[in-house]
Amino acid sequence: AVCGDVGPVMRDPYMTKVDELIRMLIAAGPGGAQKATEMLPAENIAPMLPEHVPLRSLVDTCSYHDLVLGVSAAGVVRGDLGDLVHIAIGGSSGWGKSVFLRMLAYQLALSIEHIDLVLLDLENTTLSPFAKCDRLLYPIIDSERDTVSVFDDLLDELNRRRELFRQHPGVDSLQQYNALADEKISPLVLLGDEITALLADKKVEAKLRTLALRARKYGMWLVLAGQDWRAVSLDPAIRNQLSCCVQFKAKSGPQSRVLLECSDARDLTVKGRALAWLPGREMIEMQSPIIGHQ
Repeated sequence: AVCGDVGPVMRDPYMTKVDELIRMLIAAGPGGAQKATEMLPAENIAPMLPEHVPLRSLVDTCSYHDLVLGVSAAGVVRGDLGDLVHIAIGGSSGWGKSVFLRMLAYQLALSIEHIDLVLLDLENTTLSPFAKCDRLLYPIIDSERDTVSVFDDLLDELNRRRELFRQHPGVDSLQQYNALADEKISPLVLLGDEITALLADKKVEAKLRTLALRARKYGMWLVLAGQDWRAVSLDPAIRNQLSCCVQFKAKSGPQSRVLLECSDARDLTVKGRALAWLPGREMIEMQSPIIGHQ
């Protein structure tokens, strides 16, 4: 399958298998089922993606340097948060977007590296299981007013870190800074659900733009989820910093194209199934893990 002009998308392995079998049957002619089976080597049949993937089957020790994102036909999809940069998650209600965000929050909350977490959840449902997590810098943010206040604090923290970095010329990453400095800095991750509902507020948008543009260098990352990413309302400066995009089922082609630049997510039919752009990789189709009762 081809996704517009942005490169190939990994097809559903099941459909690939079906297409290959049909071609073999036609080529084999009458009574050709056995011949078709013999003509199709087992190694040429792509494995089907599972529809239920427990996270505990994929992770022994959580680390923000080795986040599990899903399972593709090629195996487990992993990424270092520092390489993924900022993450955007899209999808219609009920198709796995919030479950995916919660799964990432779970790994960050249990990461072997200490991480400061800021959770934004206007409905206070997706991220509420983490309300008592000792890594939270604030209670879960559930109002626009508190969002503006916390974003101001995060901008102050960004500027504080910038001044600390200036004491070590040439340092341009958190890892480099911590290797040299006496005062260590923890990674800081903001995870926000339904963030698109806040982007109409220009004050929120302006502060988020600054964080998206400048925060990564200082070890501050954004993981932003929303149902309704809109090209007309999404600031290009923010969009360009969302280097990792994970799109679950989209209601329409235009909705899919905002994050993926193609309409393929409209055709997803399995809950928890997503198409993802990761920095330096081709688009992949993957099944998102679930936490279960861990």
